[in-house]
Amino acid sequence: EFDPALLISYYTGATVGFLAGLFGARWIFGRPWTDSVAIGFACLFANSVLLGLPITERAYGTEALEPNYAIIALNAPFCYLVGIAAMEVALAGRSGILGTLRQIARTVFNNAMVIGIGLGFVVNLGGIPLPGVLNDALEMMARAALPAALFALGGVLYRYRPEGDMATIAWICVVTLVVYPAVIWVMGRALDISEAQF
Repeated sequence: EFDPALLISYYTGATVGFLAGLFGARWIFGRPWTDSVAIGFACLFANSVLLGLPITERAYGTEALEPNYAIIALNAPFCYLVGIAAMEVALAGRSGILGTLRQIARTVFNNAMVIGIGLGFVVNLGGIPLPGVLNDALEMMARAALPAALFALGGVLYRYRPEGDMATIAWICVVTLVVYPAVIWVMGRALDISEAQF
């Protein structure tokens, strides 16, 4: 399911979303580079897991989830690499080019999600069988993960209610809800991705 057209469409949208958030924050709202990177990072992530999976499954059935999983498998490494690299460049005066590259590599490869995805690739591509008890435990956690994550998301949304710079919040909403999906749709049409492929 790692279809190049699908992945190019999705990650072009992600990159454009990040750049729109980054440069919009800098040039429209006059935010410092470090703030602009954080705002770009907020525009980089689509809700592919918490909302994407349940909506796709409900609308198209379980068999339609495979392309979603292909996107999700690369999402954390790609997004963290882009966001962390941009933040380290924004702070580059501190440690020079080599120090910045070392810090980017250290931060990305010490990230728990990236490590987990890497180990998953090793197990799956290497055909390594998991002990039954471990496999059962992972399946139980997987079934509980989505409801628990939705509950946690609700708590976070309640705790960190929108306040302060409403113009910047509106910009993030426009980028993530309009620009990002529009770029993916245009790229998908240009690369001739259709529902029939999946």
